[in-house]
Amino acid sequence: MRLRITEGHKLLAHNVRRWREIRGIETETLARAMDWPMVMIEDIERAERFDITLNDLDQLAEALEVRVFQLFAPIRD
Repeated sequence: MRLRITEGHKLLAHNVRRWREIRGIETETLARAMDWPMVMIEDIERAERFDITLNDLDQLAEALEVRVFQLFAPIRD
């Protein structure tokens, strides 16, 4: 069964990448800081990861120095 990519997945993917870029953090650096494989960050940024927990979101937000809700809020460029 193929999972459908929702608008929430797309927004999370976009925002993780944008916050990482805004903070000047390389994908590898973020993955290392979170003790995650780099492919996990890459999959999140491509909206190809669906098994993200609330704890994962909290850890990701902390590493990006944002609040969890900011991972789902539109970012003004």
